[in-house]
Amino acid sequence: MNTPSLRRLFLLAVAAGIGLLGLQMFWMHDEWQNTTDVLQRQIDYSFQSAVDSEVAKRKDILRGYLEKILSDTSFIGINTRYNEKEGKWMINMYDARNKKDYSSWMRADMPVGPELTAQQKKTIIHDYVSSTINKNIESDEIFFYTQRFGNLWTTKYHALKLDSIYLQAAFKRQLADKNIYTHFRVEYVDTTAKQYTIVAGSNAFVTKPLNVNYASVNDYNKKFIAIAKVYSPLTLLFKRLWVALFATLLLLALTFYCLYRMYETILRQKQLHELKNDFIGNMTHELKTPIATVTAAIDGLQYFNGLNDTAKAERYLNTSRSELQRLNEIVSKVLDISIYERQLTTLHKEAVEVQQLFKTVAQSFEVKGNIFYYDINCTHAGITVVADKMHLQNVLYNLVDNAIKYVPVNLKLVLSAYKQGDNIIISIKDNGEGIEDRHLPRLFDKFYRVPSGNVQNVKGFGLGLFYVKQVIQQHGGTVQASSSRNKGTEFIIIL
Repeated sequence: MNTPSLRRLFLLAVAAGIGLLGLQMFWMHDEWQNTTDVLQRQIDYSFQSAVDSEVAKRKDILRGYLEKILSDTSFIGINTRYNEKEGKWMINMYDARNKKDYSSWMRADMPVGPELTAQQKKTIIHDYVSSTINKNIESDEIFFYTQRFGNLWTTKYHALKLDSIYLQAAFKRQLADKNIYTHFRVEYVDTTAKQYTIVAGSNAFVTKPLNVNYASVNDYNKKFIAIAKVYSPLTLLFKRLWVALFATLLLLALTFYCLYRMYETILRQKQLHELKNDFIGNMTHELKTPIATVTAAIDGLQYFNGLNDTAKAERYLNTSRSELQRLNEIVSKVLDISIYERQLTTLHKEAVEVQQLFKTVAQSFEVKGNIFYYDINCTHAGITVVADKMHLQNVLYNLVDNAIKYVPVNLKLVLSAYKQGDNIIISIKDNGEGIEDRHLPRLFDKFYRVPSGNVQNVKGFGLGLFYVKQVIQQHGGTVQASSSRNKGTEFIIIL
């Protein structure tokens, strides 16, 4: 995928992400508004219920008071009176101080005679309160069944003022039933005394104003109103919406993370594709050189009487063997990487003396004719590590080979090993030009070669350090590189 296509794909992904963000924000705004409306309705309903409950409480007090008066024979008397017109006995309620002040009625379900029993009186009072008196109280009507009874009723009616403490407690209970827990304040306003305005504000839910019987059970003037302010609306809303908010943010984060990872993966695949093409080009060049050399040697032997010249034949055969050996090394390195990638390699671990391993690797390069200075520095002569000797030797070989390639003149190597706790630290440090910091994180990537300095003139496929990392990781260790400009590069292996 070329750069313009990748850029278009990225812009499309960003546009899709922004669109999704917009939809989520619209949904959350709508959900926030709906929840706000529901909370407002619940608070209004709770306050209305609390006001109704407070009025009902006062009416219950009045009802009990009236029942007590009816039961007190010093205030009210109850007997029977004969209705000559109807020819029946009627229930008669009268003022104990003035028997001429009375009310009479008949009950079809309770035939009465000249005298009433105590149980009959009790039943009459209870039924009278639960039917007639209850209806009067609920409809806010005062009937003077006797003058004194009506006066007492009226006095008590106007003495029952609003119980603000009970109203607040009832409102709190109503809110708790709806899982609304926060502080609030109830305000009472005399609408005839002053001008008033109700400001909603942003720090509280404000209920609808309700007419309240402030001065008595039935305030005929209806001049008092009550409102309730329920504070911390944002806290209440977050308590109800935190799951939706969290889920939305999580989904958005996951979506943008996936978009980022997708873009990063595509970009990495593009870079890997470019590196692979570079590898194929280098590999082709590396393979063609020994093949061409061996072909030329065979042609010399076959067509130019090389077989008759023993010295020439020997030279051609040695050249062919050297090139074939080089070809074999190239193929072996690629095969080793392939095997490691498929995790087919089984390590044969044993106790390996690090100092001796350093000497073996250094001597193998001396035999090849490489000229460099090296210093082996081991804190203890017998430092050993449990590892696969062949693969660990190949790791050191690759690191030394890299140093020889990149520091072709006056190379100085320091090969070190020392203990650090339960670990063995192996260090290979050169005196080259160093590597820029921006290349260090990708140094061990497959096919990656540092695109600076004289690297393009150095033969290689970007597989050596990849192989090193794979082997060390399979041993359960780590490998890292540090470098400074003009101060060399150091590879540190921890096993």
